[in-house]
Amino acid sequence: GRRWQDNVTGRVTTLNLRNKFSDGEDGTLDGEINPSLLVLKDLIHLDLSMNNFEGVRIPNFIGSLEKLEYLNLSSASFGGVIPQSFGNLSRLHSLDLSYYLFEPIANDLRWLPTLSSLKYLNLGGVDLSKARSHWLPLSICYLRSLNCICPLVVFPPPP
Repeated sequence: GRRWQDNVTGRVTTLNLRNKFSDGEDGTLDGEINPSLLVLKDLIHLDLSMNNFEGVRIPNFIGSLEKLEYLNLSSASFGGVIPQSFGNLSRLHSLDLSYYLFEPIANDLRWLPTLSSLKYLNLGGVDLSKARSHWLPLSICYLRSLNCICPLVVFPPPP
């Protein structure tokens, strides 16, 4: 398993706050995420999945955690628009935004092609009905070696 702290520097590199209880009520985090999370400048692994954030928006400041390689916000009951600041997460290898109780609205995914390191993307359960469909599939094709799970049926061939 991953360690939460680098042995050499003592810096926090992993924060796993995934709720381990399957009933979705016991042990959940809720409410707003505090921006003090930004003090963890060396964070590469952030898991807030399986919590109940009660429909609050995904905080824009998550896009400031530029060293993130793994971000899991699945089944965490976030709502609203997926922040454009996610485009700053160019080191991200894995992004899971799936299965919200309150479906987030992805009306603008122009940030997606900037995630040049992305290997895994899960958008299952994300409302893509308002996304600009003429560029979304093409943008995803520019991401090499991407395993994408999302409600789009047809993808164009890679360029």
